[in-house]
Amino acid sequence: MAEPPADQTLAAKGLCLEVERAVDLLMNKSSSVKCVPGAGRAPRTVSLVLVYRLPWFSKPSSKKGALVASMLATGRVLTANPSVKVEEIIVSDVEQMGNRKAVKFPAAAAIRIQKRVSSDVIDWERGYQELSTVLQDVTIPKP
Repeated sequence: MAEPPADQTLAAKGLCLEVERAVDLLMNKSSSVKCVPGAGRAPRTVSLVLVYRLPWFSKPSSKKGALVASMLATGRVLTANPSVKVEEIIVSDVEQMGNRKAVKFPAAAAIRIQKRVSSDVIDWERGYQELSTVLQDVTIPKP
C-alpha cells in the first residue's frame, strides 16, 4: 500500500474528528469511538479505521447499532468532504481489535446508503440490510 499524499492524510485526520463527533451524537455517548486514517489499498487513497471503546461487537444487536452509526456518520462526513479520497471504512471494537478482527465496507456504499436513509427513501433497518451485503470480515495485520 502506497502512502497517500500528505494533504490527503491531513484532511483525513480532520475527517476522523468529524466522524468521531457524528458517531458520538448517533450513539448518544461521549468519546465512544476513535477514528484513525490509514493508507488505502488504491494509490492516493485513505482508509478510515474506527475502533469503539466498548465491546459493541460482542452482541449482534449492539454490533448492528455500531455498524449503522459508523455507516451513517462516515457517509454524511464523506458526502460533505468529497475531495478526500476515502476507499474503505474498517470498524472494530477494543475487544475484537485485541484479536485483530474487524469488518470493512466501501466508503462509496456508506455514502450511497446514508443519502438514501437521510432522504427517507429507506429506513435505517433497510440501510443495515444493504450494508450487510458489502461487509467483509478482515484480520488486521501485525505491525
